[in-house]
Amino acid sequence: MIKFTISETNAITFNEEVTGNIALQTEDETDVGWIANVAGTKGTLEFVEGKELTYETVYVIVGKVSTTDGTETEIKITFSTKGEA
Repeated sequence: MIKFTISETNAITFNEEVTGNIALQTEDETDVGWIANVAGTKGTLEFVEGKELTYETVYVIVGKVSTTDGTETEIKITFSTKGEA
């Protein structure tokens, strides 16, 4: 079983080395355009200038990763942004 944690720096840490892909999308599956990378035990989403998150929007981190022995896990993490302060 692949387990993971998410940090405040947009990184997903897996309990073992994985390969695969992740992406940041809106709720309607539109890609946000951030740079995604999966390597070793980390999956990261890197902010891209001009691709800021908008207020009061639902976002989803989606993807699929697998271990060297072929164990696969689909990822779907949903979060939303608050309204303007």
